[in-house]
Amino acid sequence: MIEIVVHDHALKHGLTEEDVLYAWNNFIRKQRRKVPREDEILVVGFDSNMRAMQIVGCDRGDRVIIFHALTPPTEKALRELGLARR
Repeated sequence: MIEIVVHDHALKHGLTEEDVLYAWNNFIRKQRRKVPREDEILVVGFDSNMRAMQIVGCDRGDRVIIFHALTPPTEKALRELGLARR
């Protein structure tokens, strides 16, 4: 099983580790980024308060280190995941 680690940097916008992990596990879209950042995973999910959240983690094989979390998700992230309004 892959370990999910929330780095302190991901909490700088006032989110809690629990919020971030809940949103990571309750995603609506998740995908790997393209070269040169193919080790990164971009996620949009919802925390337990139903806030949409943008999360970025780095895949290290046996673990994913989440280093960025933000609510609400940016338009750029929504476009990257094909979720932006047209």
